[in-house]
Amino acid sequence: YTVNIGPSGTIYVAGGGINELGNEIWIVRSSKDNGESWETVDEFNYSSERDQPYSITIGAYGNIYVAGTVDAKTSPLGLIRKSSDQGETWESIYTFDDATFSKTYIHQISSFDNSLFFASGPINGTNSAREWHVYKSDDGGENWTEADHYEPSSSASIDNAVSTFVTSKGTLLVGGTYHYQDYAIRRSDDLGLTWVEALKFNTTVVKTALNQRITGHTISDFTEDEDGSLYAVTTLTDTNDTSIASGLIYQSDDDGETWTLFEEGHQLTEGKQTGFQDILFHSKNNLLVSGTTSEDSTDQWGVFRCLIMSYDLVSNTSRVLYQSSLSDDTKNLCYDLAKNSDGDVYVVGRDFV
Repeated sequence: YTVNIGPSGTIYVAGGGINELGNEIWIVRSSKDNGESWETVDEFNYSSERDQPYSITIGAYGNIYVAGTVDAKTSPLGLIRKSSDQGETWESIYTFDDATFSKTYIHQISSFDNSLFFASGPINGTNSAREWHVYKSDDGGENWTEADHYEPSSSASIDNAVSTFVTSKGTLLVGGTYHYQDYAIRRSDDLGLTWVEALKFNTTVVKTALNQRITGHTISDFTEDEDGSLYAVTTLTDTNDTSIASGLIYQSDDDGETWTLFEEGHQLTEGKQTGFQDILFHSKNNLLVSGTTSEDSTDQWGVFRCLIMSYDLVSNTSRVLYQSSLSDDTKNLCYDLAKNSDGDVYVVGRDFV
């Protein structure tokens, strides 16, 4: 699900696996030779149910943090594990098990100086609400406080913080979902003390360039180019025909205060499904986007495959860099992107066979 590069150039990836008992376990693997060879550095089993890491960040002093969810099938708990020795040893440093809530998830963790932030949700409370939460630690993850509790819609809706990002100016951005499938961006210029809505997508008033009636999914990732412009990705679905989906990119040139459409509903094949998952500023004038595409005519995405695209910020053109082969019995998903100091790019994904 997730990939990141350590200060020494070591690549870290995290995802799920199955052990000899048939339990779905938490796995972290690393490569010290640019992906030529790999070793498992953390194999963690919290419960007999599903344990799943979702995000990796590199914090102060080169500490590595992996965040995710354990016991996901029955009573999910958000969990953070840490390595202080470049992945040699690991410890669980935080479990989100607030008794007020029955189910918790940690989707993404970010670092800035010695501060850490994670987005949490959905959380099922006593009123069955799923609420948007952001938590902050100023001591390397040992202790956490709530930085944002956001309820943009009714208590019966799903309000879900998914992505976190700290800009070069120290502004904290959080993207997520509200009211089931609408999406929003929250912004804090004091690292979580105060917040404002920077973007709130409402399906009743917004249409894509394809003139579709659409519903949003979530703001799944952010990136920043060398000039300080910010970009955020999401996926839209035509509510009149759920077999049609489009990738979308937003842009901000004022440190996240306002956002405009940069890519207005990309479809690799018109009338079919294209979803954007992750975005990365690679080099001068070049954005990379990972996601999924399908040419199936059903509303279940059918046979889908990994997609990586490039956007030229000067010519405002795009092209497909990679698309996995189409097979009737294989489904590919592409998730997270990362680059090393040499500009090499790595993407993690998943095959369904």
